[in-house]
Amino acid sequence: TTWGRNNSIREIEAVRAHVFHLREGVLRHCMMGDLSFRPKAELQSLLTHLDQVDTAKNPCIREARRRAVVEVQAIITFLDLREALARRQPGTEHPAHRP
Repeated sequence: TTWGRNNSIREIEAVRAHVFHLREGVLRHCMMGDLSFRPKAELQSLLTHLDQVDTAKNPCIREARRRAVVEVQAIITFLDLREALARRQPGTEHPAHRP
């Protein structure tokens, strides 16, 4: 139905708006050197929500959902990398990475 398609698009757009605000928060905290802002659980729940959006086999809705999933995954990857770099201490480089 048209209502179902419109509702799916609204859900996806609401998630993307939320992701935009989370991304801005992550970048703001990162620039301040604050590593305590870790919205990974919230991002994971957004992925779960996107998985439940009904695409009704509509290619446009599937593509919109795919793009939203990629946006969320990009932030999660950024947070993972930032945490890994923060844990790494100077001088403890893996021997394989030394020149």
